[in-house]
Amino acid sequence: MITLTVDEIAAFERVNLTEDSWARCASHQFDEDTLIHNTHKPGLYISVIGQCQGRTQIEGMDAEQDFSHHYMMALLEGDCDDPMFFPKGSWLQMLSIMVPLETLNEPQILPRYKAKFIQSVPQIRLAELGLVPLDIFRCCDAVWHCEYQGLERKLFLKAKALEVMALFLHLRRKAAEQDAIDVPIYDSSLSDSSVYVNSAYDRHKPRHKKTKQCPQTTVTPQVHARMLALVTTLRQVENTLDQEWPLAKVARMAQTNEAYLKSDIKALVGTTFRQWLIEARLTLACRLLAENIPISEVAQTIGFKSPAYFATLFKSEMGVSPRLYRESLTHPVQS
Repeated sequence: MITLTVDEIAAFERVNLTEDSWARCASHQFDEDTLIHNTHKPGLYISVIGQCQGRTQIEGMDAEQDFSHHYMMALLEGDCDDPMFFPKGSWLQMLSIMVPLETLNEPQILPRYKAKFIQSVPQIRLAELGLVPLDIFRCCDAVWHCEYQGLERKLFLKAKALEVMALFLHLRRKAAEQDAIDVPIYDSSLSDSSVYVNSAYDRHKPRHKKTKQCPQTTVTPQVHARMLALVTTLRQVENTLDQEWPLAKVARMAQTNEAYLKSDIKALVGTTFRQWLIEARLTLACRLLAENIPISEVAQTIGFKSPAYFATLFKSEMGVSPRLYRESLTHPVQS
């Protein structure tokens, strides 16, 4: 086993958000047993976790606590060491944001309770643990799968971290406007799903004024698990667009049924699976058309056996044929 600090692991990237606040992200698989020490300074910490196959080593905390697909907020008033053990082959996906105590000027975003899971850490005054809201999870998932390098990567990570902060703040303000009293809390140490409290994040319906709104899925732990499985499935589909993707096949991959799949996709991306698939294929087509690849090969790569059908659909959705689109990239139309 090796022992490292987060600063000694290149995959744990840190970007400055302001002069005294920062964000750190990681999507890392450990190639040997690793004990990580992460010393936190006083401040507000917001952490969004995807996969987490490690075990906390904080004395008094449950080493088997599963933090996967949860967010955690903690208000620290003193230095705190956070050791975690990751077995060989385990994964960690996380995005953490730190705001110093002296610059906290948005009390709305502060946790209001000290959740049971963290009571053994005296430096933490307030903390909460909950299921990641889906819009925030999608934002972090883009970070964990970002392929940018250099300056554009740093800019992307900074932008996404700020977006996560904005989303958390927006959801809390929205909850406060609707007279929501409770801060969202889901203590995973309580295994009975009936103790799950629908968070302020999920109470989006106005209480006094009736307005026409899109139907929303009630987010319970079961629905949340389905949505996360769907996010993973859609990413797999995006990586293999040359295959045929009937709805039944996608439902099997997401370990759900077609009825749930239709409603979950509508809630997640705001459209049907068929329309999402078309948009995903045409997005890839636009990238491929920028390269010196025959149009017939582009059609096959994105899942169309007929180049003629691809050309018809492309023109219908994009307004120009694939050939004219390619020409416009090398010979822009003069206005």
